[in-house]
Amino acid sequence: MQQQKKPFYDTFMPNNFRLIENQMEEVCKFRKLNEISRHQSNIGDIAPEYMKGNRHNAYFTSLDESGVLKALDVTKNNPSMKLDPSVVALMESILTDEVDRELKAYLGSNYAVMSCGFRTLDSTSRDENPSIKWHCDAAPKNSAMVICYLDSDEDHGSSTLFLPYETTEALKEVGYIYSKTTDRHEHIEDMTDYYGLDGTVERHAFKAGETAVFGAAMVAHRAEVPRDGCTRNTIDIAVIPSPIPWKEALNKGFLPGNAYAGYQGQVERLLACANIVTEELSDEVIQIPMGGNIIDKESLKFHIDSIFTDKAFADRLYQQLLQRDINYKTLTINELLKFIKVQFRDGLDWDKHFNLGDLTNFSDLVDYEKKFTNSIMSFSPSHKPARAEIMWPIPDHAKYPKCKFDMLPFVNDHKIMNKKTPIGSAGSCFAVEIAEVLQEEKFNYVVTELGDNPNEEAIIDGYIPGSGKAMYSANFGILFNTPSLRQIAEKAFGEREFTKYLVQADNGLYMDPYRENVFFASRKNFLRDYPKHIQAIKDVLLESEVFIFTAGLNECWQLFDGTVISRNPRNGFYHLIEHRVLTVEENINNIMTFFNIVKRHNPKFKLILTLSPVPLLATGRGNTHHILEANTHSKAVLRVALEEVVKQHEDIYYLPSYELVTECMPDPWKPDHRHVTRETVEKVVGMFKNMFVEGM
Repeated sequence: MQQQKKPFYDTFMPNNFRLIENQMEEVCKFRKLNEISRHQSNIGDIAPEYMKGNRHNAYFTSLDESGVLKALDVTKNNPSMKLDPSVVALMESILTDEVDRELKAYLGSNYAVMSCGFRTLDSTSRDENPSIKWHCDAAPKNSAMVICYLDSDEDHGSSTLFLPYETTEALKEVGYIYSKTTDRHEHIEDMTDYYGLDGTVERHAFKAGETAVFGAAMVAHRAEVPRDGCTRNTIDIAVIPSPIPWKEALNKGFLPGNAYAGYQGQVERLLACANIVTEELSDEVIQIPMGGNIIDKESLKFHIDSIFTDKAFADRLYQQLLQRDINYKTLTINELLKFIKVQFRDGLDWDKHFNLGDLTNFSDLVDYEKKFTNSIMSFSPSHKPARAEIMWPIPDHAKYPKCKFDMLPFVNDHKIMNKKTPIGSAGSCFAVEIAEVLQEEKFNYVVTELGDNPNEEAIIDGYIPGSGKAMYSANFGILFNTPSLRQIAEKAFGEREFTKYLVQADNGLYMDPYRENVFFASRKNFLRDYPKHIQAIKDVLLESEVFIFTAGLNECWQLFDGTVISRNPRNGFYHLIEHRVLTVEENINNIMTFFNIVKRHNPKFKLILTLSPVPLLATGRGNTHHILEANTHSKAVLRVALEEVVKQHEDIYYLPSYELVTECMPDPWKPDHRHVTRETVEKVVGMFKNMFVEGM
């Protein structure tokens, strides 16, 4: 069978956009350039007309027909756009008064032209040009790109496409936007569908002379590949904030580079041309005293800017405050917030609808105060559940001595069941022990098959025929990994085809590699049992209103068809299988797929997830990882995955059995140092009752 391809998201690095932002804002010093430019620019009180709120692109008409002809003549005689009077005149024509105003309003300051280039794109570009794949430029957040088309969309069929800002932000968080160019895509409908994002593509049919202005670091975009035999011609201008207008910067020696100029060193070069000492970039310090007071003008400006995204509005507030008699010895954050609230109260027309700018500014203030309050209250016991424990329990603490062995490691309970509620379970060997105690304590434990006919059907290792004491809700055996959980739902509801394997085990019996510790005396017995077992799984998932799954391992063995066996391969099976170490995202996807399949057929279904404390018996990564290393990694990845899964649905919960065993029991282990004592299991079930069972 053909091996399945890995999902497209496997190679992404989530939130790597923060590295790019830090590179631009701090290393390349654009944060400081923004501050200086806004402080020294005299652009008046203007707001963006088109690029406002979460919109970061707009369209303008820059050149008329004669202007386009002149531009084409310039590019023909000077394709490298070496700076001369004709190139300067072309930039002036493209940066019309309307474009100039929008750029100043969008950036909150004057701007300078960092680069200006003539670019062509033809039908051969698909294999070599990364601009035709969805991306953001590795540029400062507060910068802009201006693209003027010298021919019409109808001539070549190539526009500049844009995704919504919210979709761009989400793709940054998952790691797509600044992934390797080889991992980028011309079409990402599967990706936006997978992440549940708005995949609406904005396409403007450009006419010759029209211009797109956009935040190249803020909104995902790509160029369409022109039709066969056609060429698209554009003038691309990159602009950055500046304390002086672009023509003044040009006259003082800040000359634009070509279309591929980088951002490193541009701030120092621009400020030097503007006669601003570049050493100031590293000398200025925002001093924060013990009480967090605001102690000078720089601190005041910094704090106001930290509240509002609308920098023009922040500058107005700053100027208003400067007109007051400020006592910097006593000015606190709370007093600053009080002043701003008064400004909102007195400045808004409360009898009419607020405009978008007012709503954005007010929302910024509310978000800031919420974050401020949450930070202050983070370590405070007030407004937290009674069981909350914020500080690590220290037995010999001078003021608040506590012992972790006296604790159950959970904060909130979720009374979702009683002892009559049908409850099923699956998972690692730790799950087997939980199932045993649940049955002994007379819970309504769902059992749809046992193992009372070993001569003709399955032989269940550890089960005593006729005892009625089930090891699992159905005889799926021990499920150590999350793909195995997913597969039982896929089997039960016919979501996937599975090859029937029968592998001879060391004891001479045969086993289904998908079912650990389940054996068969013959092929005939296996085939007789198979349909009954599939129905038994289905019955468990349909009858159970609560289902416990205990995740055990993050390492697994995968067949070439993409399915995964429960545990280690048996001799004679290695040629059909490969070792895998699952990612957090893969574990999340496996559990959510299982849950969603079952939930479609059983709307009452609720899932309780636990992490087995039982360590790995062996690791397939012995060349690089000690068994103790591998085990720690395995448990950490699974624990993070379970945390993320619980966030995704209100009917999924976490039982902290791993934490109870590893932290809250002084001696939880049997002599093998792998399996837990009966007392430990009983304490886990006791915690389960405290958290989930009504009347307990």
